[in-house]
Amino acid sequence: MIGAWREETAPFKVNVNYIKVPDINGKIVIVADPMLATGHTLKEILNEIKSRGTPEKIVLFNVIASREGIASLQKSHPELEIYTCAIDNEVNDDGYIVPGLGDAGDISFGKPF
Repeated sequence: MIGAWREETAPFKVNVNYIKVPDINGKIVIVADPMLATGHTLKEILNEIKSRGTPEKIVLFNVIASREGIASLQKSHPELEIYTCAIDNEVNDDGYIVPGLGDAGDISFGKPF
């Protein structure tokens, strides 16, 4: 389990505030995140995972992704396997996928988006 959040404004600084992972050496690591927008948060998460061992493979599952986020992760972590249900073309200046689904964190915690 890795808890991370990004700040609201660009350049979207990522804060990793909780990490509890078992021995990952030689294992398949599955990362699940509802949305892949800019890729900033997932880059930090992947760096944290790799700092704790050498997995056989890292797989990302998400519901919706942006082309920008996918390209960014493929550049910084080319070995990553990405599985997503939908790909949207754009990320706006606020770092949200367009048209997207709204902010997953806001929806989860009852905030209007």
